[in-house]
Amino acid sequence: MARQVTGPGRPRSEGGGQAVREALLHAARNYFSTRGFQQASLRKIAAEAQVNPAMVHYYFGNKQGLYIAMLSETATPLIEELERLNARDAGREGLQEFLRHYARTLLAQPWLPNLLVREVLFQEGEVRDDFIARFASRVSAALRGLVGRDVESGELPPHIDPALGSLGILSLILFPFIAQPAVERVFHQHIDEPFVERLTRHTVALFYGTANENEQGDRECGQE
Repeated sequence: MARQVTGPGRPRSEGGGQAVREALLHAARNYFSTRGFQQASLRKIAAEAQVNPAMVHYYFGNKQGLYIAMLSETATPLIEELERLNARDAGREGLQEFLRHYARTLLAQPWLPNLLVREVLFQEGEVRDDFIARFASRVSAALRGLVGRDVESGELPPHIDPALGSLGILSLILFPFIAQPAVERVFHQHIDEPFVERLTRHTVALFYGTANENEQGDRECGQE
């Protein structure tokens, strides 16, 4: 079995396989989220991961391959869950389940919201196109399918447009994580696991038009 050498500035054994790949992905999150795609250096990413720069090319092909792999590691399980819920016509409960997972992902990966703003919303080029083709288009298709069927069945009001409704739902969950410092200071909301649960239930209630007893209790707890 290949031995990994630890310690600051010492290279990690290239035989480490999955450990080397994970180290590169971890370092990539640090660099891409703070410096952006164009400014991030593969040599510096490899140095932080304590591997030979050639390992980036071995595992990911190039910088864009590393970037997409980093996003895929976080986004793909979430998208696959949404597609499963859409396929089984999960309705309100399915939507709430997905949004809870979505919000928990943003809470656990604080680098993700700002990276999306910087690289997808404000930058043009292959990274944006790749993100739309690989991730955003799949989310849109599955969520519009789920919302659209609930409109047809009467579970959602008939005036809800599936595309705009899907956009609104995603935006309501994403924005507090993008604007976290302001949200916490201005709206006095501490963004943590209880906030995720309240946000998820409230967002679903806004669209479906009813609030259950648990949602009422959440509002009362938030006012204390």
